[in-house]
Amino acid sequence: WLHRSMEEVPPSGWLPHIRRFWQVYVVGRKVKLLCDALTTEPLQLQPYTKVKAALNFRIEITPHGVAVITVDVKDSKVNTLGEWVAQLAQAMSQLELDPTVIGVVITSGKKDGFVAGLDIKLLNEDEFRTPEGLRKLIPTFHSFLTGMERGKPKVAAVHGACLGGGMELALACHVRVASANPKTVFALPEVRLGLLPGAGGTQRLPALIGVWPALPMLLAGVSKSAHAALRLNIVDCLESDAASVLPRAVQQCLDLHRRTQRHGDHYLRSLVASSQRSLGSVLSRAAEAVIRYVWPVRALLFWVTEKKTMAVTKGHYPAPIAIMQVLRSSLDRGVLCSKGGFSAEQDGFISLALSSQSRGLRSAFFASSAAKKPPFNHTPSPALPHVGLLVPSASPHVGWRLALRCVENGVHVRLVGSTMELLSRRCFVPLRRVLDTRVKEGRLSVGERDGMLARVVLTRTMGELCHDMHDSWKTAFMKCTVILHPAAVDVAAQRNFASLISPHVEPATTFVFGVSPSHPSLTPSPHVLGFSLDCPDVGTTKIVEIVTNKQTSDVALSVVWDLVLNTQKLLPVVCEEGQGRQLVPRLYAAYFLAAMDEVLERGVSISDLSRAIRRRGFDSTPFGIADSYGLAKMKAAVQNLQRSVTSQQPPVTSQGAVAFLDHLIDSGVSPRMVLSGFRDGF
Repeated sequence: WLHRSMEEVPPSGWLPHIRRFWQVYVVGRKVKLLCDALTTEPLQLQPYTKVKAALNFRIEITPHGVAVITVDVKDSKVNTLGEWVAQLAQAMSQLELDPTVIGVVITSGKKDGFVAGLDIKLLNEDEFRTPEGLRKLIPTFHSFLTGMERGKPKVAAVHGACLGGGMELALACHVRVASANPKTVFALPEVRLGLLPGAGGTQRLPALIGVWPALPMLLAGVSKSAHAALRLNIVDCLESDAASVLPRAVQQCLDLHRRTQRHGDHYLRSLVASSQRSLGSVLSRAAEAVIRYVWPVRALLFWVTEKKTMAVTKGHYPAPIAIMQVLRSSLDRGVLCSKGGFSAEQDGFISLALSSQSRGLRSAFFASSAAKKPPFNHTPSPALPHVGLLVPSASPHVGWRLALRCVENGVHVRLVGSTMELLSRRCFVPLRRVLDTRVKEGRLSVGERDGMLARVVLTRTMGELCHDMHDSWKTAFMKCTVILHPAAVDVAAQRNFASLISPHVEPATTFVFGVSPSHPSLTPSPHVLGFSLDCPDVGTTKIVEIVTNKQTSDVALSVVWDLVLNTQKLLPVVCEEGQGRQLVPRLYAAYFLAAMDEVLERGVSISDLSRAIRRRGFDSTPFGIADSYGLAKMKAAVQNLQRSVTSQQPPVTSQGAVAFLDHLIDSGVSPRMVLSGFRDGF
């Protein structure tokens, strides 16, 4: 019948009707959303007095009967799960028994964070350093989250970081509403501390989004933005404004209550850990069914994943293997989120928490957190600074990488250069290429990418910087509160640059110059600092050295400290100017001298030593660092280290290392050929 009808009507006659119908539908949808926004009443919350007041959370209730639990851990910048969860579980049980309460919404009282997971400090207490002590702690979280899946509707209102146990708390809810803020991220980072998600994360996440999409989050701790979480259906609703997350969550709770009354309690049970609603396409459902129910395919998947994991970890980190064993055992039983799966997860968490690898990773985590406390009289900056960045003509990649670090954290950057070709083709284009790649990978949305690019301003100057510079240089850094000069120059060039730019910027503008072992000094001034770009990679964390002079003020140091600390995954370290006082070159030199001691004193070959270091799990060998850092810089770092340690005759190892580097430099070996030169017998 449809075929005959289409034959009777010309093909061109159907398209206008379909287009008109779609336009009417879109307009009607927008009108409905506008009417809903205009008629929405402001959220009214009243204290809930039927439950005893608690220290780390409060309970309020709306006129419609929706209880709102606001988690706000006292004396802490972030919400962490601790022994107080038992009180929350007791309060949740009382809310379930109250007939006037129709649902529960869980939100956070912190400004930019939901729940950051388990309080890791508990694992270092004497009470929980034994398997018996951990078996008293972990089942408390399991029973609480398992109880949340039953009973009345539960909705999570997420704004900010939702990590570890916080994400497991959100997964136990029936619906999750999140803000589209860049600070809203979802992750299970326990594997980076040598642990596994111990409150149901290895069971509920694969059951919700599928085994294949869940593996990167479980095995590598990959974080997902709010938009990526929406595409994976970790999040059900996304709100552009953080203030509208809680009202939307309350509305979702009311809708769930109405649907439960219409369809029965089995409707809520179908929402918990159900891949039926998340795996939208037919291919996704088919692939998930094959992984779950076809044993040879599942065995092949885990065999390949284990091989790749062992290639990365070299067998030194047992947490990813333990996660795969727990997940595979649950799939072999034929069902996720079962009692046996949760029991295997608890046993895996306890064994990993008592391992030496986890203790070492937790110690590194605490040391990194302690290093973020400023070692000076810190004055918090009222707002993010506007950064003016002088792009070096010889190394424009330094400019766009620094600009990328700034714009992805909300900092406005003004790139200043002598030619538009330098700024556009060699700076802006690579920066945009990186952001486009993140959009294709689902790590950013198109709107977030455009917002980052909008924070970059290109300013072309006429001619080079000199005493009789063009007028365009005088206005190049207008409205900039921090001016970065990445290239390492001597004190005279620093003084010349600051004297020429200072009359055209605010008096409190901070000048930051690059420093190196060959140019370690700074101009004595309260508003002049230095920083080092030669930063060692330690996993995903990088050290940024902030170098001070004798007159540096705490206000200027606070501005730069906040700028670095606001940039994700960067750790600021403060050191004084002068030869041999920078931390990173000292680390490089000590690492290189230790390797050269094995080579010169014990006769170990360089290739065997490099292979042994990599087998022990180190990403970079001393000789690889010498390749990337530069032979001349490494030589200066070794000499500066010896001057700062002792004034006596340097030991044989130091003399041999310097002679070795001199031989490489005199041989004309480029830094990228050093490793092959090492293997050839240098």
